[in-house]
Amino acid sequence: MTTSVPHALAIPEIIIEIAEHVYAEPDPRTRRRGLARLARLDRIFYHPAVRLLWGDMQNIEPLFRLLSNCGPTQASVIATEGEGELVARPSYSLTLQGPILDDDIARLREYARHIRALDFPVKEEYSWDRPSSHAQRGITLDPYSLENLLLRTGLPLLPFLEKLTLPVSPPYLSDPTFLLCPSLRELTISFPERHLFHLIDGIGQLFSGIFAHSPRLTHLRVQSECYEHHDPEDVNFRPWMRRDDAQLLLNLPQVAESPTPSQVFCDALAAVSMLDDMEVFSFITMNSGVAGRNLVTALSALPRLRECSLAVFIPPDVLRTIRPGFANLRVLVISNVVFGTELKLFNSPYLQDLTIYHCDWISSDTHRRTLELISHRFPDLRRLSWELGHKHTNASSGQHILVVIIRPLSILHGLQNLFIDAGNRDIHDDDIALLVEGSPRLAHLDLKFHIEKTGPTAHSLLTLAQGCPSLATLRLSGLFITEEDEGKVETYPYVGNHLRWLDIADLRCMGVMHGAMIIDMLFPFLDIGECRLRASTTRYPKGQLAEVLVRLAAYHAARE
Repeated sequence: MTTSVPHALAIPEIIIEIAEHVYAEPDPRTRRRGLARLARLDRIFYHPAVRLLWGDMQNIEPLFRLLSNCGPTQASVIATEGEGELVARPSYSLTLQGPILDDDIARLREYARHIRALDFPVKEEYSWDRPSSHAQRGITLDPYSLENLLLRTGLPLLPFLEKLTLPVSPPYLSDPTFLLCPSLRELTISFPERHLFHLIDGIGQLFSGIFAHSPRLTHLRVQSECYEHHDPEDVNFRPWMRRDDAQLLLNLPQVAESPTPSQVFCDALAAVSMLDDMEVFSFITMNSGVAGRNLVTALSALPRLRECSLAVFIPPDVLRTIRPGFANLRVLVISNVVFGTELKLFNSPYLQDLTIYHCDWISSDTHRRTLELISHRFPDLRRLSWELGHKHTNASSGQHILVVIIRPLSILHGLQNLFIDAGNRDIHDDDIALLVEGSPRLAHLDLKFHIEKTGPTAHSLLTLAQGCPSLATLRLSGLFITEEDEGKVETYPYVGNHLRWLDIADLRCMGVMHGAMIIDMLFPFLDIGECRLRASTTRYPKGQLAEVLVRLAAYHAARE
């Protein structure tokens, strides 16, 4: 008897939907196992599953293993351990143990055409079963065998590759640059965890060669493996930042006697000017600041650049000689801001998203000057993320930081998303009142600050509820609901702000019931389930927010 199943599986759209459902598995290993099983299940699943299985690869070794005479071999590699001690470790690699067959080449080319993304693991735990050779950095086929293979296959090896993480290391001769091709659009160049001095020999030829082989790149990231998080949206992300006292930066020499490794590296990277299609550039997790005019000039002239992430380390005398650019920039992430005047490099009237990381121990005058430049140069700004850095331990603790610096923010009439990390500074009610007065259209507000014995009170919540009617999310490092606040709970005004998510990392109140009553009158439409979910992700939870949310949930249930 014929069932409906074969008829359903004869529809290509259903087969593709099943394969994509397996591909949606978040765990990479489970996803790959599922796709491999699906490809072996029946011939009708084979092509959709293989296309997805080979489309996104984390290693190129499976491609080499398609060669029938390719097998493992053990060799030794000299590695440095402990205090510079040289030891011999086993090194795992593949080698060709005979001539390459024509059928093998045909099969390799067939599967190579499926690969769209190749992301080499650039940092992994050492394994004695499969130890990684630092010299190979992702390529497990020995150089002689690889050269013979490329002579048979020709270049490019992966003709339809679009996204690549390329680990490179000096002397830049045996690295997998053979993977570059004209179809490549997104490229991450990952350097080993070494001092820049050991990376600059031949760096100019490396960058020029890469960009010449991939002239249609739209996304470029240059990073160092000493950073574990490279995405600014990651909560653990930390950009490159000079850790010296800021005064050392303020006293930079007027003329350097010879180019520093940072200058040599950045001048070589200025070859990015070859990439007219470049849209996204990231250089913020490389252990070097932008050390001269050449790279900035090259980036500023790219006609399609819309997102840029970089660290600046430019002496004031050089900064004045660089012509502003970046006319079409929409998103900017900039770290190591010391003077505030670094923002003059960006003549970007359409900028909408700005993230700034200041060095520690910067004065309030620099913060205020930075905000003045922001308000005048980026009038269409919609999102501002601003890390002020830590203040010096000898600085006055009675100074209210936002009162001193925040007034220029009122010029940004379109600002909707604001994050301020005040470091080890306190924030008080008058700080928040001034912030609300200058930015009444905020939809998302996140304030991170030091809280111990003083901080904002329930009066700040009332100010926010009344002054920012469009507020949807609010996150504070801490809040006090004082005895005085609780004494006024019977006469507290009902505001009815439509805030959906509230997170207070350290909520301190005399009584949970009164605290919940105050919050409910100000923000009666909170999504309690989402508030609980987000509060559960707090790294070091403390305070009484969880108890207050339980009582707020009871209030909501009673109203229903």
